[in-house]
Amino acid sequence: MANRNGPATLPGKARVLHVLPKTITYTVDSDAETLALAGYIKGPSCPVPVSIEIERAWAEWEAGQPSVEERDAMNPHAYLATMNAAERILRRDLLMAAIPGLDADQANVLAADGGEWESILGELGWWGVAEDMDEDPEVTAPAVSEPTGASSSQEPAPPTQASIS
Repeated sequence: MANRNGPATLPGKARVLHVLPKTITYTVDSDAETLALAGYIKGPSCPVPVSIEIERAWAEWEAGQPSVEERDAMNPHAYLATMNAAERILRRDLLMAAIPGLDADQANVLAADGGEWESILGELGWWGVAEDMDEDPEVTAPAVSEPTGASSSQEPAPPTQASIS
């Protein structure tokens, strides 16, 4: 029997290609409807468009950081507000990238301070989650994963929980 690539039986080695992405299904309940959405797990089986959107979110976060001159001109509250806004937008955008179909309103609720963003993004591998902070008092914030394909030496310090407290 023939297929798109020729005869069904070819001499030599054969390899099975696994092209199913690894996902976790999240049930999203809103007033209008209940949806089951796939959250894509970071790694080699993650579809390219998801990785691209994750990197876009990180790039926009990085571009939104105030310059040294801008920071020097800000009062402390303005600086804190700017940094908090940038991190909250990053969290929302990462959620929407990792869980296609999640709308901005739903992602805004999940990305809120105290929302489920950290556990979701951590479970999917897109955000480092701190271990039990009671065990080590030196730990002040969760580790944050860097954008895919970038080295840690090229990226600014990612946002942390300590930076928004």
